[in-house]
Amino acid sequence: MAKAKTALNDAIDVIIAGVNFDDGQMFNLLRHCKSSNPAKRIAFVCIKCLDGELEGASHEAFDIASRSLGGDGFIDLYRWTNQFGADQSFEELRNLIDTLVQFRRVQDLHSSAFSRI
Repeated sequence: MAKAKTALNDAIDVIIAGVNFDDGQMFNLLRHCKSSNPAKRIAFVCIKCLDGELEGASHEAFDIASRSLGGDGFIDLYRWTNQFGADQSFEELRNLIDTLVQFRRVQDLHSSAFSRI
């Protein structure tokens, strides 16, 4: 966790943290990012990659928790792989990341434009 906190800077566009990050510290990292500058503006996606699909209520709980802490959502990559296949699920993940990065850049442009007014 300490290394992750130290590495946060303006050059990072998106953080993808797994549920097993640093022995389950994913939500603590998310909480830290959304409470500190400049990390507050970084897109943050929580992800589960290991075998075993989460049941509906558990999946929803992870998604609600990540969004309520300021994250951009939760992905069960195992579920996506079962649903779309490996290649398509990774393509969907890449598309999501690209979309989040573009959205954050537009937000940054708007913020800098309004700060000059």
